Amino acid sequence: MNPPNATVEQRQTDQFLKLLAQICRRINHRVDLYQRAGVAFDGEALIERPSGVRQLARLDERDRLIVEELTGQLQRRFRAADG
Repeated sequence: MNPPNATVEQRQTDQFLKLLAQICRRINHRVDLYQRAGVAFDGEALIERPSGVRQLARLDERDRLIVEELTGQLQRRFRAADG
């Protein structure tokens, strides 16, 4: 790979990593909101809503794991290319 292409790829990688970090922060925020809502619903003894909130939280937690895995793969790939 020639140096100009390496620089372009590194910039694209950096931008993609920033985007993945933003997505992960949003997911973390939603999971936190769901957990708070679940506690509030549990406190009010509402049966159906907490399970829906927990399901949404599980889906977002799964999404977070996917984003973290993508981030790790991207970092490993470009660390290996640099080294």
